[in-house]
Amino acid sequence: MALRTIPVTLEHARVVERAAPAAWFINFTNPAGLITQALTGHTTLRVIGICDTPIELFHKIAEAIGEDTAEMTFDYAA
Repeated sequence: MALRTIPVTLEHARVVERAAPAAWFINFTNPAGLITQALTGHTTLRVIGICDTPIELFHKIAEAIGEDTAEMTFDYAA
């Protein structure tokens, strides 16, 4: 996934870099870590990478124990 996503994401990032060099570039693509690393290594943008895996994991845990996620409290730290 990274091999096909990095070149496209870098193209988008370079457009942002030219048009708004002080902008934050928010990466929500997978694999989030590799894409974010490529962006920080090959652009001058400020980059934030977001991964939705913890949210999916919380839903799977609730499903596995037969509970509603709205009734549960989760915490995650990376």
